[in-house]
Amino acid sequence: NYFRDGARSRTEKRGNKHPLLSNSVEAPRSQQVEWGKQMTSRDATVDSILSLYAEHGQKFSARNLATVAHRVAKIGRKQICQIQQDYRMKALANDSINLIDKFEAQ
Repeated sequence: NYFRDGARSRTEKRGNKHPLLSNSVEAPRSQQVEWGKQMTSRDATVDSILSLYAEHGQKFSARNLATVAHRVAKIGRKQICQIQQDYRMKALANDSINLIDKFEAQ
């Protein structure tokens, strides 16, 4: 996955677009729904959500990207210091900024 180098990917370091933006192919809707269910389940943890994002985030829809941010903020209230230092959270913040125009109100 492209998170191993922290918030910046190998392609980004070479001057190319961020992988999430350069890969315009989102996973099929059925997969998006499955990921959404995993993130909103009672068993979901900050780590499980960020791990799911680290593994599949390049194929997430803008909606699932927003869900990651929301669920991590909701579940991880007491872990804020740890979350702020997590490289996956930094990558999520970067991706969110880069995709801001794709977010829609609900």
